Amino acid sequence: SKEEIEKRVQCNIQGFRGPGFRIPKPEVLKALGMVYDSSLHPTYIPTKYNNITKSRKVQKYGALVEIPISVVPLIRLPFSWLWFRNFPMVYAKYCTVLNNATSDFTLLYFHPWEFDDLKRQKWGCRGFLWNFIIRNTGKVMEQKLEKYVIWAKEKGRFKTIISYLDEKERVSKEHEQ
Repeated sequence: SKEEIEKRVQCNIQGFRGPGFRIPKPEVLKALGMVYDSSLHPTYIPTKYNNITKSRKVQKYGALVEIPISVVPLIRLPFSWLWFRNFPMVYAKYCTVLNNATSDFTLLYFHPWEFDDLKRQKWGCRGFLWNFIIRNTGKVMEQKLEKYVIWAKEKGRFKTIISYLDEKERVSKEHEQ
């Protein structure tokens, strides 16, 4: 699937996030040409996982670099995905500022389906939780993410993960010399 996606997007995929944040074996990902893994979400999500005590720092993970999803320090509040979509923009910005106070990166995650207007779809089941999951998808999400990216660029804190890792490695080599 990696090769097929690379053909379609005409880009070399170098990172991975496991579905459901299941952390794969680093040897498997390295064999596929991955440089980093972002399958660690260091927070607590009821009925899903409890990674609240896991590190928020970039670290070596076998043959890969592990870059955890960003969460607010200490209380570990998430601000990607449905939190980003359903809470006011000030929440994502404030969480980013708090994260940046103790981290040199902010990494958010989103799903491709979030950029499709799911409210237009016919769904058999409805309810508060389901509406919370599909709320603000499609154009609303595109516009919100675009505003966030513009804000992050204005703060000078926006780059690809690979450029972040390259810069981190360059700085590390400079300190060694």
